[in-house]
Amino acid sequence: MNRRSFWRRAQAAFMTVLIFAGCVGGGPEALAVDQTDFFAQSERIVYVAEEETAVPSQETVYGSLEDAMIALSEEDSTSDAVIVVVGTVGSSVSFNLNGTESHTGTYYITGQYGEYSGGKLVFSKNTGTNYNFGGPVVLQNITLNQTKDKVLNLHAAASLTVEDNVITDGYTEKINIVGGSYDKDVADTEIQIHSGTWGAVRAGNNTSDITGTSVVTVDGSAQIDTLAASGNGAVHTANAIMNVDGGTIGQIFVTGTDTDASAGNVSITLQAGVVQEDIKACAGGMLPEIWILRLVQGWNWGRILP
Repeated sequence: MNRRSFWRRAQAAFMTVLIFAGCVGGGPEALAVDQTDFFAQSERIVYVAEEETAVPSQETVYGSLEDAMIALSEEDSTSDAVIVVVGTVGSSVSFNLNGTESHTGTYYITGQYGEYSGGKLVFSKNTGTNYNFGGPVVLQNITLNQTKDKVLNLHAAASLTVEDNVITDGYTEKINIVGGSYDKDVADTEIQIHSGTWGAVRAGNNTSDITGTSVVTVDGSAQIDTLAASGNGAVHTANAIMNVDGGTIGQIFVTGTDTDASAGNVSITLQAGVVQEDIKACAGGMLPEIWILRLVQGWNWGRILP
């Protein structure tokens, strides 16, 4: 099931100009489905609220997002679920939903459902820097806030989709989104970002390898400081496919922003949006043996920097 398909339609095919020869990647088309109808049909809807009285007693309520995801995964890790954030909820800065709590079902985390709206997650607790969702997650109609004065990496695990109406505000350090898991290698990972303001978005991460393919799609109103095809440590991303179809990106690295970063085959496609600086090959790390850059016909581009 394509998680983007609930709220977006696939874009039409586009003309490209091939600049470097190498591997090619693509994705399936999507169909639009109304969010409210989907949530209403879900058999598993739970709520997260710091005060249990904020939600009717007949509903299942957890005091944190972490508790909700662990409980859902222990109950049935293969089924989809909706997690409704009610009001402002503090969330751990360091969390690793992995191992026995990993899930293959998609968790839809939303701040708006039924009579509830304006839900906000505030990453403020503990001192860690990595938050691993442990399986497919969709963020929808929610505000994220980071109040710690250090970097926070959201690990996509199998997939992480940031839908059109996600707000990031009040941060002291911007939140990063990275591919893969925190403490174990994964085969494939997918990141889709359609809104929000982010620090670095990396196809890889800084703690574990991606042995298959990492796909990153950026469009809509997303604002990203740095987009990179690998992590920022001594880790390897086997294949990275990065598609830019909108949004604003400060800089793009073919590999990573660290001297130890590495990637296998890299494909970058620029269809729409704004990239503020010239593309940089790497920041001291090893360039992939094969990488391609595709530009939409008519895209006015500058230099490719070594």
